[in-house]
Order: sequence, then C-alpha cells, then structure tokens
Amino acid sequence: MRILLKIAALLAFCSVQAQAHPLPGTSLGADVALPPALAARLPATNAILAIAQSGSASGTGTSLSGCDGSGTNDTRACIQAYLDAMPTTGGVLNLGTGLYRIDDPLNISKPIIVVGSGGGKGQYISGCVRGLRAGAANKDLVILSASGSGIRSTCIDSGAGNTSGSAVKIVGPYRSVFVTDTQINNAFNGIAISGDTDGPSANATIANNVFKPNGASGGAAITVGAASTDGHTVDLFIYANVIYCGEPAAASLSSGMVFKDAGGPLVFGNAIYGCNVGTAITPGANQTVVWGHFNGTLLGDSSKTNDLLIDTQASTAQIRGTNFTGSWTSWAGGANVLIQDSGSSNNIVGLHFAGHRNYMDGNNIGFDVRAGTKFTIDASTICARGTSSGTAIKLSGSASDSAIRDNSIGVCEALSGQIATGISVVQSSAFVGIISGNDLSNSTTSLNLALTGSGIGNNATAVITDNMGLDNLSGSVTAAATVTLSSYPRFIINGSTTVTTINGGWGNRQITMIATSGTGLTFATGGNICNALTTTQNQMVTAYYDPGWGCWHMR
Repeated sequence: MRILLKIAALLAFCSVQAQAHPLPGTSLGADVALPPALAARLPATNAILAIAQSGSASGTGTSLSGCDGSGTNDTRACIQAYLDAMPTTGGVLNLGTGLYRIDDPLNISKPIIVVGSGGGKGQYISGCVRGLRAGAANKDLVILSASGSGIRSTCIDSGAGNTSGSAVKIVGPYRSVFVTDTQINNAFNGIAISGDTDGPSANATIANNVFKPNGASGGAAITVGAASTDGHTVDLFIYANVIYCGEPAAASLSSGMVFKDAGGPLVFGNAIYGCNVGTAITPGANQTVVWGHFNGTLLGDSSKTNDLLIDTQASTAQIRGTNFTGSWTSWAGGANVLIQDSGSSNNIVGLHFAGHRNYMDGNNIGFDVRAGTKFTIDASTICARGTSSGTAIKLSGSASDSAIRDNSIGVCEALSGQIATGISVVQSSAFVGIISGNDLSNSTTSLNLALTGSGIGNNATAVITDNMGLDNLSGSVTAAATVTLSSYPRFIINGSTTVTTINGGWGNRQITMIATSGTGLTFATGGNICNALTTTQNQMVTAYYDPGWGCWHMR
C-alpha cells in the first residue's frame, strides 16, 4: 500500500510540475526543467507525462524558444530542429500559443506528438490565431511518416487559392497515426492518409476535427488511400468530424470525404455540409474499397452534385461489402445517392443500406443505381418534402439482384403531397431481385417495371410482394390480342377480344383478373398462354407465369 501511495504522489507531483515546466527535449522554451531524477524516471515517451504536457501551453502563454510565433516569418527550420533533436523513441512537441508560418513541409519521422493550444473556434471561424500557417502555395504542411506519430489540438491555416498539397499528409506503411481535435482551414486537401503499394498503413484515427476546405476542384477535407492499392489503407477510424464546405453549396468544388483505397474503414458520427460531393467512394486502377462501415454519419447534406457518390474509375477497381447503417443524405443538387461503374469494372458487389434517411431535393432522385449487384435497401426512409416529380429509387443500366425491403417511400413524415415514382426498374439485367414490404402509398406510380434488355420480356427474375400502394390496388386494361399489364396484382379486363399474349410478367408472378364483358372472355394459346380458358362475366381468373415453360398457366 505504501508503494502505491508513493506512486500516486509521484504522478500528482509530475502533473503539477508539467503544468509549470516543459519536458526536456519537448520544450516550450522555458529555462526551467524537471529535476533530473524525475525526468529520468518518467521520460517524455511516458504516456502519463505526455498527457500532462499536452495541457500546459494555454497556461504558460509561451512559444517555442527561438521560433518566431508571430505568424510573419518562416519558422520551418526552427521547428524542424526541435523535431530532429528528439530521440528516436519520440516524445511530445508542445507548440504553445505561437502562430508559426511554415514555407516547406515539417517532416515527422519519429513517434512524435505535436500538440497545440486549441483546435480553433468551430466551423464558421476560418482563421487561426495560434498553431500553424502555410506560407507557400501548393505544398504539404506537415508530413507524418512514423508509427505512433500524430497531431492534436492544433489550428492549421492553409492558402485559400491552393490547387494541390495537404495540410496533413500521412504516408505509409505506418500504424496508429492520428489527427484529433484539430481545425484545418482553406486547405486543398485537409488530411490525406494512405498506405503505399508495398504494405498497409493501419489503425489511423481521424477524429473530432473541423474542416473548412478551400473549395477548389479536386480537393477534399479527408482523402483516403490515394497512394495505395489492394485495400492497403487498412482499419481506419474516422469519427466525429465536421466538414463545412460552405454555403451556398454551388460555390464549393471540394468534396467532404474521398475513399480511393481502403480496407475495413470504420466511419461514424461525421457531419458533411455544402460540398460538391459529400462522400465519394471512387477507387482507381488496382484500388479497392472493401468491408467499409459507415454508421450514424451524415454522408452529405445540400451537396452541389451528390451526397454519396460510388463510382469506379478503372476496370481493375473494386467496391465490395460496404454497409451504411443509420446514415443520412439530404438535398443534393443531383441524385442524393449515385452508384455507377464508369471504369467498367463489373465489380461493385454488396452495398447495403439499413435505417438510412434519404431526403430528396425537389424533383431529383433519391437512389440512382446504375450498376452493381447484391444492392440492398432495408428499413429506410426515402422521401421528398411535398409533391415531387422525382423518383425515390431508380434501378437502371447493369444493376441486378437488388433487395428493396420494408422501406417508407414517398413523402417525408408530417408532410403532405405525392412523389411521382416510388421505385423504377429500367435495368438491362433480368435479375431484378426482391421488392417487398415497402410503403409506396404516397407515390403516384408506385412501381415502374420496364426492363430494357433484349429478350428479357416476361422472363425477369423477381419477387414483388406485400407492398402498400401496390398489392392493395387494382388495375384496368382493355381486352386485345396482346395485353400489357402494370405491376398491380389484380386487373379488371374490359371488352371481349380474345387474348393470346400477356406482357408484364416476371418469373413466378401470379395475378388475378376479372372479365366484365357480358359474353365472357377467352384466353387462347398461340402467344404466351399455356392453356386455353374461357370465362363468364365477373368470373375471377388466376394466371401464373412459369419462366421454365415461358408462358402463363390459367385457372
């Protein structure tokens, strides 16, 4: 017990001393140092001492000794000398309350933690009064290239006109690098983190930061994996960041988050507003974004083009097994969510949305899915504010094997109006998938099924059942040699012309028909009807489309 009490007393003394004095080798530039015996016992690499050190700057009101903290002159060499003088085991460099102009990159190649005296004043304040300021255009400001290195509680200003360069560049292969509680203003790239083609960069943390990108085309607040391939930027934690590109959104060409190559990123609790694209998953040649989890995060709001863009950039790109749970997209200038395959990779597989909220702007599209397989939307809300000529979910192009289940589609809660189309399937693939359990009752056209592939005809593979606004409604057609059905499950057939062909089927579809003609109605073979049948007036007929036989069985 006495030993424990002594340790506790030592740690308390250490904390008090660290508030008043800098650590040797990690200095604030004061002339006073810790007693040699205590410094030897608890070196700068000790985590307890590091925590104590990190809070000392605001209390001292000092700057790094010998470095101009006015923000006027280039202090890169001075600060780099502090970094170079640290042991290979690393330590903490406390910037104090100075504002340091940097004309060339600071290179942190040891496990050093740079700590500022505050990360800024929030998303609407774009100037740093202390921290780091870029003094030259289109250059990286800080380069982290060591496992265990990081930046915390630092305000970083970059040049508003930059068209390249990053405020913080994290290069691999290194592990457990972090940037937290930091504000980054006007950078072309705020934080660029990447492994390399030879090995993975793993377990980086980007958290509790505020970004105001400079709005330049191609820039982003956070860019992941630009220099790696095969998913070698691994197991990132990106959470609780605020990215504010500006208002109105049309003024910004920057993106919020861009994922080029990433394996298993964990992304949660972020807020992205007013960017060109909120979140972009756009791998290039030999790049992969796989097993991502985007949970409880605002992927984009009021974006100029798309809140979420998923798109390959090369034939060797891959996007696989990525989940969006409890996420949000809202009020994009184009489709809120756009999924396409510009690189013709045919390798977008397994994108899953659950509990997602998708608020459409006016007459646009909620989900515009032009490519990919095994795409699912479950228990989500896709809606417009009021009457809209838009489409909640559109499946087109090579999209296939989708599952759209148990969603609320149409008008947002507590509002009135109609959306023009709930679900539109105009894809070229016959493999539609499952559309079930959805509330489509606030859609003028609940389901538009118009497959475009040659020869698909009635041979689509689909399960469409138990949808409000569809299964509880009836259609009306006029008897003719060829009758084309909508997606309703029941039809009134007016007239007495013999029917030989029924279009609008899909594999295993079952419908009910009632003839109103006083003379009855005949269904004859010769088209795609398996067996002839003659009905009387008001007799109910059941028809089942058998894809194996390629015709309707009548009963």
